[in-house]
Amino acid sequence: MLLGLLLSGGLIVLGLGAGWRQVRLWRQLQQQPFLPAEDRQHFRSQARRRLIVSVLLTLIGGMIGVYYLSGMDERLVAIPQRQRQAADQAQQRPLTPEEQAEVVNDRRFTRLMGYYWISIIVLLGAVVMLACLDVIATRRYWLARYRELQADHQVRLQRDLAVFRQRRLQSRFRTLRASPPREGPSPDDTPPP
Repeated sequence: MLLGLLLSGGLIVLGLGAGWRQVRLWRQLQQQPFLPAEDRQHFRSQARRRLIVSVLLTLIGGMIGVYYLSGMDERLVAIPQRQRQAADQAQQRPLTPEEQAEVVNDRRFTRLMGYYWISIIVLLGAVVMLACLDVIATRRYWLARYRELQADHQVRLQRDLAVFRQRRLQSRFRTLRASPPREGPSPDDTPPP
């Protein structure tokens, strides 16, 4: 029971803390007017997904806490013992209507607890699914930004290379124009012996 309550408290604190952080992020996004539309959309979607996850974590923690604090755990643990006693009494004498009603209530309660824990597991699955979607969306976003940076870098390199080649050609032409004409015979024009 103590472990369950610690788990419940931890999930509630984690959910509330993460939710508060996402609300702060959402407010900061509204205060940034010059953020590109793609970035704003990504961060809004991310905050929305993470806020839903934090609400689900808080809900799961609350459900686990209610299970232990309301005594459902103790009642569920006591059911097998009562069933054994009822079976022993049924062999000795027939069950009274009150005992039969108690057996039926125990079965209903057991079924209800099964649905209760199935709902907790389904909520936990939703948390995992949303976390996976968040990882995928974040990865896509950053890969797109990386590709943009890479393309921008390639464009700058090509531009710098073109400027370098242009300057090199200009420096070659300057040396050709600036060189004075040679006087006297050229080395190819040697007189015959």
